[in-house]
Amino acid sequence: MNQVDAGESSTSAHRTTGRLSPWTVPPLAAIVLVGAFVWFAAGRGGLETESTPPLEYVSVSPHKAPDFEVPRIGGGSLKLSQMVQDGRPIVLNLWASWCIPCRQEMPALETTSHDHRDVAFIGIAVQDTLAASELFASDLGVTFDLGLDDGTVATAYPTPGLPTTYFIDRDGMIVGQRFGEMTTAELTSHISQLVDE
Repeated sequence: MNQVDAGESSTSAHRTTGRLSPWTVPPLAAIVLVGAFVWFAAGRGGLETESTPPLEYVSVSPHKAPDFEVPRIGGGSLKLSQMVQDGRPIVLNLWASWCIPCRQEMPALETTSHDHRDVAFIGIAVQDTLAASELFASDLGVTFDLGLDDGTVATAYPTPGLPTTYFIDRDGMIVGQRFGEMTTAELTSHISQLVDE
């Protein structure tokens, strides 16, 4: 290579390093789009998110639990007010088959439901399909009452994410709530307070 060719190569290389390669633009665009989506989802909240803070149990001023009636997974229907009439406190868990923390938490709910027969457990699948919910329940061996939300439960019990659990006393009053996955020990602790009230 002569000096002229070397100079032209150097100049050409200098020119190309001063601009973005066509292969650089798509990855940058993808990063920007993903970032915008994450920002939008985080600011928007909603049921599509999982284990959204705050994760701690929150005691709330007792207020009446909104009634609902939804299809029971396995047949029939679930009506909250009828279960309140049984006189037992209620653990109301909102979950979805697509929610990984919900799947991780469900065995703890199942175990605790067997340990506390004096408490009614209700699981409501939100933003889900009947087929997916039935498969979820079958895979995890859930035996307590499960229902499929038609939109009324998610509206009456707003939550920033799943899973979410509401603690309802014998009088049908919400006395506590927990956003995020719980362990058996946590459930037992909160249920003990619920039963003692």
